[in-house]
Amino acid sequence: MNYYEDLKKLNSLSREDYFKVYDLLNSAVFYESYIPNVGDFALAAEQNTEALDRIRQITEFTNNTDDILTSANRRAVDYKEEESNKFMKSVIAANVTDITESGYFYKQLASSCDDMHIDTTVEDCGAIGKEIDLPIDENTYNFHVRNHYISELSNYSTNYDEFRQKTAKLSSIHVRTFLYCNRGHRTFCKRCAGIYQRSHNTTFIPKSIGIYSTLMITEHATQASLDSMNNGTSEKLNVALAQPIAAKDVQTTEDTRRTFNKIIDTIGNIGVESRFYEIALLSRLHEIDDKIVPSALVTSFLKSDDAFGKFIYRPSHKTLKQLVTIKDISHLSTKSKIALDIYEEENSDES
Repeated sequence: MNYYEDLKKLNSLSREDYFKVYDLLNSAVFYESYIPNVGDFALAAEQNTEALDRIRQITEFTNNTDDILTSANRRAVDYKEEESNKFMKSVIAANVTDITESGYFYKQLASSCDDMHIDTTVEDCGAIGKEIDLPIDENTYNFHVRNHYISELSNYSTNYDEFRQKTAKLSSIHVRTFLYCNRGHRTFCKRCAGIYQRSHNTTFIPKSIGIYSTLMITEHATQASLDSMNNGTSEKLNVALAQPIAAKDVQTTEDTRRTFNKIIDTIGNIGVESRFYEIALLSRLHEIDDKIVPSALVTSFLKSDDAFGKFIYRPSHKTLKQLVTIKDISHLSTKSKIALDIYEEENSDES
């Protein structure tokens, strides 16, 4: 049975059907998705390229590639006192302030980004993309280019060495991203969205890109803090992505791009692709009376037309009054759709 094909036929899932599909996927995951095993780690210790790539599919998400590869290459039997102390401090850090900060940051970001989507019916909006001067190092490639569509190559790029070979004679490239998409304000075309890997050879399209971006940002932020003994990464990201945005700085498309690129550059690469920060920042802009109006991250969703979603995210006398007095309720958010059991299965486009 091909479980992915079965999923594609489902336009919506009730809670009961969701658990049925979950059970099917649970029994098939080890067959449909390759998960690194002990043999891969043994080969990785011998610098086997294919094994290293398989391991990186997991460790790049958890942001601990170096630690895993160091462990795979260990030759000593006993751990040094410094290594033991580092491990104990990371465990202690898991129970203190950064987890709390990360949870609060996640709630803010999730509410702000909730109604941002990829329109899978629009393959290409015709945008040119962001111009990037060449050559670039691997860190810059991973932050700004990897998994994106490059106009000059008429294709997506996933490997730095191949990228260098194909662009060796170019002085610059144009990279398609959310910030440069012409599709709309809170909805984006597939090409500007780029590709997303479910495993080392399977890609998919996260239609609810706002929720997906929230998970990618906050998961890496929490992991980075734990790996560095509670360095406050979540708080730093919160400050960067929630900083005040003046209306004059987002009056035109070029103003917005310049403002947001500056913020993204100050964050830098901590294992999160820059396109997810673009979603976080764009989520704070709302079109009101034909004007783009910036809002605070924590109150961004209150400018949505989804009255029920606003009440769920920010329950108050004001949002309750809006909910009970409104005539037509628009269920635009993932939160309200799940609450009312009308959520459509989002991530079914596989390749």
